[in-house]
This record gives sequence, structure tokens and C-alpha cells, in this order.
Amino acid sequence: MPKPHRGKRIVGTDGTVVVASKNPNGIGSVYFAAPSQRADGTPIPGRWKATYVDRDGNRRTISAATRTKAEERRAEVLAERDQPPLASSKFTRKTTVETLAKWWLESVARHQVKTSTLDSYRKFVGYLIAELGSHPIADVGAEVLTTWQSGLLDRFAPYTVLNCRKVCRQVFNEAVKLNILPANPFDVVKAPPAKRVSPGRSLTAAQARALIRSTEKYRHGTAVTLLFVQGWRVSEVLGLAWEDLDLAAGTARIRRASSYTPSAGQTITT
Repeated sequence: MPKPHRGKRIVGTDGTVVVASKNPNGIGSVYFAAPSQRADGTPIPGRWKATYVDRDGNRRTISAATRTKAEERRAEVLAERDQPPLASSKFTRKTTVETLAKWWLESVARHQVKTSTLDSYRKFVGYLIAELGSHPIADVGAEVLTTWQSGLLDRFAPYTVLNCRKVCRQVFNEAVKLNILPANPFDVVKAPPAKRVSPGRSLTAAQARALIRSTEKYRHGTAVTLLFVQGWRVSEVLGLAWEDLDLAAGTARIRRASSYTPSAGQTITT
């Protein structure tokens, strides 16, 4: 149980007043907020609160379960507050989640992943923008992200939410690199326990042979044979060209892949 707050002004037996533990200007105070309850009777546990003055002169409050943790979190915020303004960058601490996320997709992620993967990145980042796009990214903390993640779990399978979280976490990593955030708030938001709920399904050898025989008369019958006999990927079979074949030797070379994505249509990659 936390010790009761004794206040800064202590009156001695002789009537003298001493101000104890006075903090420097701008740092604020630390106090314990006693347990209470909401209007509907829901209990609100007691929390330690640390106050400070932000860059714009507004008084802010940070809460935590212990006094030490509240002071540590305030120290992190004050360190970020006292950093010099970002130089030679179009991004500031007022940059919104949507602005930074779209910049990251087109300037960073687009050059690191395949087009099909980038499409899934855009989908996941879209979930982030839909809920938090208008928020300044510097104001998005662990509590906001926890609420956002909880909302996704109400709509999607945990495995989908886990993948979404992995992608969106990279946006906040970029904010740290750009000196917008002192640390990634995703680091203190617990990931949902998730795994694939259903195992993959495969054909038996007899079923595969039956499928190959039934498709021999069709245009893509040879492609089906390559898929099941050689174990090629669908994109590799579709990327096969005449110059990749040596009919005399009975060989084929995999040199490209053909795949479809909503954003780029049918594309060839080598």
C-alpha cells in the first residue's frame, strides 16, 4: 500500500513552514490518487501521478502503478520535450499518423518487399489510418495503441491482428529514427497470442495423380503437372517462357515469376 502523501509544506512545532522535495520549474509534482469509482460503480484503482509542463506550456499528467515508474515515464517525456526541434526534415511532432504511414509505405517499404507483400502492408496500415490517422504520431502512446489493437481483435482473428501489428510497428520505428518519438510505444503493448487455427490441407498421392489425368486435355494441364510433379510455385509456372525450355534435353529453367496484385496487375519478376 503506498504511503500517504504528506504534501510539500510541512509546519514545524514552532510554527515555521518548510517546503520539502520542491522540484525545479517545469518538472511538476508526484502524488498518489486514491482509489475511486466511476458513475456506474466500476472501481478505479489508485495510481501514482506525475505532472509536468509540455513544450507549449500546458500541464500534463502521467500515471503509473508505482511512484518510481511514474517518475521514470515523466523523465522520458521531459527528455523528449527538451530535444532541439527537428532540423532539415518535413516531419515535426505534429505530423499525423496518416502522413508518416503513407510516406513510409512509398519511400521505405516499397523498396524492401515484393509488390504482393506491399499490397498486404497497405491493407494493414489502412486499419491504423482508419482509427488513428488524424492523431499526431507524437501523441500516440501505449494506451491508445492498446485500445486500437483491442478493437481489431473484436473484428479479426488474432493471427491477422498479429501480422497487422508487425507491419504498423515499423511505422513507429521510423518515427523513432526520425527523432519524432523517443521510443516505440508498441514495445510496451503486449502482442496477442496467436497462431494459425487450422492446419494446411494437401492432396494424397492418389488424388494428385487423378487431378493430373483429369487436366491433361486442358490448356493449363502441363502447368498442373509441373506444380504437382516438380513442386514449383504457381508464379514460377506462370513465368515460364519458351526460351526456358530445352525440349531435346527434357529440362526447364526457373528464371522468372508471374503474379497478380491489385495495385500493379500481372507482373513479371526475376
